Amino acid sequence: DFISSNNPNDIKLMTPTYLASHPTDNEIYWGEEGSGKIRKVNRITGTVTEVLGLSRSHQDQDMQIPADIYNYYIRGLSFHNNQLMYVDRYNSWTTNRGCRVKLYNDSGSSSTFFGTTINDGLIGIIAGNWTKGCGNWEDLVGEQATSVKLKGPEAAVSDGTNMYITNAYAHCILKVDASGVISQFSGDCNSAGDVTGIIGSGSIRYSYPSALAMDTEYPGNMFVVDRSTSSSSSYIKYINQSASNIKVAGTTVAAGEVANIFTTAGYTGSIATFGNWICYNSTYFLGYTNNSKSNVNCIDRTNTLGAVGFRVGNSNSDSILGGRQVGSEYEGVDSMAMRLANPLGLTFDSDGNLYIAETVGHTIKMV
Repeated sequence: DFISSNNPNDIKLMTPTYLASHPTDNEIYWGEEGSGKIRKVNRITGTVTEVLGLSRSHQDQDMQIPADIYNYYIRGLSFHNNQLMYVDRYNSWTTNRGCRVKLYNDSGSSSTFFGTTINDGLIGIIAGNWTKGCGNWEDLVGEQATSVKLKGPEAAVSDGTNMYITNAYAHCILKVDASGVISQFSGDCNSAGDVTGIIGSGSIRYSYPSALAMDTEYPGNMFVVDRSTSSSSSYIKYINQSASNIKVAGTTVAAGEVANIFTTAGYTGSIATFGNWICYNSTYFLGYTNNSKSNVNCIDRTNTLGAVGFRVGNSNSDSILGGRQVGSEYEGVDSMAMRLANPLGLTFDSDGNLYIAETVGHTIKMV
């Protein structure tokens, strides 16, 4: 294990999953499912630092220092007003379980986030409740986010005021306002399907809404990865909260509506945007061999045909599709010649460089 290193290539990772780029500090954060830790690298100096996490375990904790916090399944990482927040969940639908969103306050002072006051230097729960555990959504009007149970949350993002949570196994997206009140935002919780239309309509259906990404071109709008019940495809959906129609890669999404904009090949678990680029992972995971279809596809939102603009990894039609890097054979090569082993987390830095977490390869790559 380590606390800090000036050479990222000396670091051994344990199943890196999701990534996030700090808005101002030139740092890339990632969660590790194998260790229960979150770490970061300064992309200018190359220094790698442990941010938080004692080990991988499932515990009833709140208001803990970073070195003492346990995490089990670290999911989507993001930032709310420069403060790190992430999902930590357990796959068991019962009481006394953790399906929660956590926030690390390192602002320098005690602050209130979504109705929860967290002292400087501590990690607090901002959504989900240990005692109620993990389970189906109960439609409670005016309830605080810290007093409800979630079911398989996958991502939490902020528009600077509100937080949005993909309640994946309850098939809906939730909204938490600045005061901490939680409500159904899109989709009918506990009802699965694929129905688009008016964002807050009771007829909207999601299968397994997982990743979320705020649209950097249109603040307040967002992209949603909706995994289908089959691993053969997923959907990228767009939520348009603005007062005007928005065109994304040839698809016009009406004001106040959610619409399908792409159908992806394979399992898609992450999405990232920068300028006109929309990137998502595509994986058919078949083990540690070269038979796994693994790549990242990026589409220019101004392309009316919705065609892939560039790709990391081979296409799904190539005879050799994916695999783990053994040495340096895929360093400095064209992105389409790279082999990937189950890519999951994606993020862009402020310069437009794309970072990819390889969960099976135990590496983080930059394009």
